[in-house]
Amino acid sequence: MVWLPGGAFQTGSASIFDGSALAAYEDVLVVTTQYRLGMFGFFNTGDKHAPGNWAFMDQLAALTWVQENIEFFGGDPRSVTIFGESAGAISVSSLILSPLAQDLFHKAIMESGVAILPYLKAPEEKRNEDVARSFTRMVDGFFFPDEPLELLIKKTFRSVPSIIGVNNHECGFLLPMKEFPEILRGSNKSLALQLLHTILHIPSQHLHFVADEYFHGEQSIFEIRNNFLDLLGDVFFVVPGLITARCHRDAGAPVYFYEFQHRPHCFKDSKPAFVKADHTDEIRFVFGGAFLKGDVVMFEGATEEEKLLSRKMMRYWANFARTGNPNGAGLPRWPAYDQKEQYLQLDLNLSVGQGLRAQKVEFWMETLPLIMATSGGAQLGPLCSFIFLSLLLPFFSSFSHGGGISV
Repeated sequence: MVWLPGGAFQTGSASIFDGSALAAYEDVLVVTTQYRLGMFGFFNTGDKHAPGNWAFMDQLAALTWVQENIEFFGGDPRSVTIFGESAGAISVSSLILSPLAQDLFHKAIMESGVAILPYLKAPEEKRNEDVARSFTRMVDGFFFPDEPLELLIKKTFRSVPSIIGVNNHECGFLLPMKEFPEILRGSNKSLALQLLHTILHIPSQHLHFVADEYFHGEQSIFEIRNNFLDLLGDVFFVVPGLITARCHRDAGAPVYFYEFQHRPHCFKDSKPAFVKADHTDEIRFVFGGAFLKGDVVMFEGATEEEKLLSRKMMRYWANFARTGNPNGAGLPRWPAYDQKEQYLQLDLNLSVGQGLRAQKVEFWMETLPLIMATSGGAQLGPLCSFIFLSLLLPFFSSFSHGGGISV
């Protein structure tokens, strides 16, 4: 199991993750990787002199090393699973789409991130778009032969068994960010719409449709705050994750989807009470952080129930790494993500759900695109391009469940 750490492609390292508990309890080999970040990972000149995507090239080098050397550690180079969270999950998803990574791995796990995840920009970053464009993922004709969304839709990738998932409060991590100080104090509808227009570039004439969907009726400022964070989670994590799951499913490989729902007890005094399962919260369970005894601290103060959940999640992940199916003895059944769109709800009490946030997904993938297309003359921003494309896909391709988000 090869771990690709997250950190928005700006921060993070292999050394802050300890795979010893996962390896010991589940009898798997865990390899943690490091790759170049920031300008060192993505600087490009738009030509052959510096085509960019250096971070992905580092990941390819790591996977090549695994193929050449893992047998000396008792591993099987014919059974390699890549897994990652956030930017690490985006990397996993990107490697699936890249022809350069073929035969370097055989199964994939994407936790809170996929290749079509949009980039959340702070308001002041718009002035520096040309500079920022030099430090982001690029369609270079080599690693990415085309836009990730196009590769997914056309199914021009080697589909492998996959686990894809999200947490139920992905954007709780936005609370401390300096760009969103008002969110800390609650918000009002006018401010929420202003932020929505700034962050997501939805044309102002269509904002009231979004308001009707998420801020309908009389709501307190705290309800508006909560719904605003849910909205961001839907746009930046849930919808892209489900689009990717549907594409992988339709390409013929088994897909298993989850929603992590448990708020770790260790945050009872450090996070606001309304924050549920935040971005990155599942990592400490996947790695068995409560059982680590070394220098790396990943989960202090875990309850006995949380330790049991961690054991179950480690078992699901390891079963999948071995066989391509997370199910096994002593575990509640995790159904494949098929046309019924069932998924596993990861909480202290495991259960199966169906149609994750179906009403909101339908709004972004069907309702709003239809409204925008019939209004005419709309100038579409990055997010709206995704929405509008999702409307056209049923007519121009065999993909009938919606579109994607441009990278």
